[in-house]
Amino acid sequence: MDQTYIKKKPFIKNLDQLLFGFPIISSYGVQDFLVDSSNEAAHKILSSEELRPPHGLVIWGKPRVGKTHLSHVFQRTAKAIFLTEDDLMQIRKGQDITVPHKTFIVDSLEDVVPSYQNELFHLYNVLREKGGFLLITSQKSPGEWEIPLKDLESRLKTFLAIEVQTPSDSLLEAILTKKCTDLQIAAEPKVISYILTHGERSPDALQKLLEDLDYFAFSQGQKITIPLIKTFMDQQLAEREGFEPSIRD
Repeated sequence: MDQTYIKKKPFIKNLDQLLFGFPIISSYGVQDFLVDSSNEAAHKILSSEELRPPHGLVIWGKPRVGKTHLSHVFQRTAKAIFLTEDDLMQIRKGQDITVPHKTFIVDSLEDVVPSYQNELFHLYNVLREKGGFLLITSQKSPGEWEIPLKDLESRLKTFLAIEVQTPSDSLLEAILTKKCTDLQIAAEPKVISYILTHGERSPDALQKLLEDLDYFAFSQGQKITIPLIKTFMDQQLAEREGFEPSIRD
């Protein structure tokens, strides 16, 4: 049989509606955080109050290398508070949000600056006066920051900064296995190995691929197998070119 292509609409269309009521579950539990050389330094410091530097810490790295999960681990162990937009609006209105909390987390500096840079600067000053602590995550190293409010930039650059690097091969495999647990997928080890071999080797891309495969398998009424993965990847390649594979004699 020959394989030809016909023009098509997006392959997985309105599947979110089909899957309504089946939410993706993310697990940020302390016991779920996986440690290796890529994140060990940041994890060690945040896990120990004695090792924690005064005032604040920056952990930075590429998307989905584990910064948010590590922040959640710190939140639980240090009883820290994730800074929200509502918190920043309260600061803008002159309210003190550091009562009774003195340990805060800014998960993604890029989402706060420059829109709330003045409010973040105020929080920094208040926490410094009260002996508080500020954990900041960022996709860029402090040396790459371009914060318009230079007083804020100079203060935050005094924080110790630790890079969370791309996970090793063994940790990528463990991350995928954990993601299968989050999505309630019973995947065989050979399926995990195939995804690692044929997918883009980054935590973000691999986890997104697994989510898409889960959607696709559900729509086909099948479990995730290597043949299904091959079919899915062929469909995705065809979709990027604007065509749909069609089998004919």
